[in-house]
Amino acid sequence: MVKESGLPREELFITTKAGLDYFDLMLIHWPMQDDLGTYRVLEEAYQAGKLRSIGVSNSNRAQLGEITANFQTVPVVDQIETCVLRQQTKLHQYLADHQIVHEAWSPLGEGAGRLFNHPVLKDLAAKYDHTTAQVMLRYLTQRQIMVIPRSTNPAHMAANINIFDFALTAADLARVQALDEKFSLSGWPSSMTLDEDY
Repeated sequence: MVKESGLPREELFITTKAGLDYFDLMLIHWPMQDDLGTYRVLEEAYQAGKLRSIGVSNSNRAQLGEITANFQTVPVVDQIETCVLRQQTKLHQYLADHQIVHEAWSPLGEGAGRLFNHPVLKDLAAKYDHTTAQVMLRYLTQRQIMVIPRSTNPAHMAANINIFDFALTAADLARVQALDEKFSLSGWPSSMTLDEDY
């Protein structure tokens, strides 16, 4: 599919699965028993030019600390469950301090109705003349969190991108921040609650 597109390879950013000479980013999807061994292989691929960058998913501060203490190559990203109900404040600060991008998967809370109908978010959507989804995504991007909302609906995809023509005020950012329940919609394992008090 990539070759058939006719686009120059250097204009594409490929994370995985593409039968190419190199990948732009490869993620360790979940912490396992031999994270250091896995990371070692990825670092070797990085040093050999087969990877442009290495990232992790679902890793807490202790797991990231072990990686950064044992390798020269720091992960560029940690992809973790993040939405307005689970804002990951402590881990976010750790990532910022170590220049690791905080990437939110499920930034819209897996489409949970209680989020899209939340009175605070609906009030802000009306105030800014945007949807509640756009308010949630804008809140996260204003906190320097990369978002990857999932949708197969072209109209929703377009709306998810169209979030940079407004900015929440400091007072409105605080209103959304107060919605944090430290609640996992995906049921993270106990190892990921080591960073609680986010």
